[in-house]
Amino acid sequence: MIGTVISYCTNDFRFIGKCIEEAKKFSNQIVIAVCDHFFDGTPENRHLLGYTYAQHPDCQFIEFAYLPDRLYRQYHPLSPDDPDWAIFWAATARYVGLQYLDPATEYLLFLDSDEIVEGDEFLKWFNSSEVLDAQRLASYLYALRPTFKAKKIVSAPLFIKKETLIPFALFNVLERLGVYLNHPGPKKEASLGVDGKPFVHHYSWVRTKEECLWKTRTWGHRNDADWPLLIEEAFSGNMKGLFKSDHEYEEIQECFFDPFKIAIPNMIQNLGIWQSQRSRFAAGEAIAEAGHVNHMVGGRGCKDGDAGAAKNQILNHVRYMPLESICFPKENVIKINEQDLFKKEIENALF
Repeated sequence: MIGTVISYCTNDFRFIGKCIEEAKKFSNQIVIAVCDHFFDGTPENRHLLGYTYAQHPDCQFIEFAYLPDRLYRQYHPLSPDDPDWAIFWAATARYVGLQYLDPATEYLLFLDSDEIVEGDEFLKWFNSSEVLDAQRLASYLYALRPTFKAKKIVSAPLFIKKETLIPFALFNVLERLGVYLNHPGPKKEASLGVDGKPFVHHYSWVRTKEECLWKTRTWGHRNDADWPLLIEEAFSGNMKGLFKSDHEYEEIQECFFDPFKIAIPNMIQNLGIWQSQRSRFAAGEAIAEAGHVNHMVGGRGCKDGDAGAAKNQILNHVRYMPLESICFPKENVIKINEQDLFKKEIENALF
């Protein structure tokens, strides 16, 4: 039995649908862990979270509460000014997902939602090769566009035999790599498919410039580099050391998946515009005024009808109505806090 734990935030909305679609091909259970805040303390995009939950009713979402002044107390005594603060919140997400897996799970895969596994190729690999206790899966890495691929193969997703995983090992500054390095084995780095090629596609930097900037303001590695400078250089054509890496990139003819074909719904509350202000803005003006993500698909702005003819049409669409006026199903969402997680740990221990 394979369980997949996906770490999600709405920065990765473009990827989560495809990530889930492919994971369903080999997973007996998919648990998606999401924090109600980004790891810099910014509140999550409530509308887009609700929209995500509604789009995937057959997945189990565990939404856990963020604490602004400390981590969940039993896991690590870091404070918000510690450079690893956000890293350990990311670790908390994986730990939360682990706790809500079916106890019968034999193997589990830890994925970030911008990592897309070729489900059919995964099954071929799983069924035809010796499955070790811990393996990091080889991945293709992309930047700027889905046809711009790093020449060097990377490893990120962790596939592990559940009974060999010490849960607290997830709290490691090196995240999944740290879990792998500390695992006694047998284990393998950069596992390839039966055809000798990676079957994971990591679309980490396949985003618009605005989306890259927003990601680096709110993600776990925001203190690792001068991200605004690196992003500016990348989008100005300077490919040397792209996004603080030594990767060289090459253009490929076809892509496995094009995230830019996924339109991101623009939710009015999350653009910082209250309903009483709606008449002041056309759709494009609202996005620019809010300074939020400029949602583009294939280099073209997403339209909802002819915004020029009816300038507020896009803001009057159901996707932009206040959250309380949109009914999202809640059966597939469990909202927890620190105490709820503690109770779940006890329940799992007793089982």
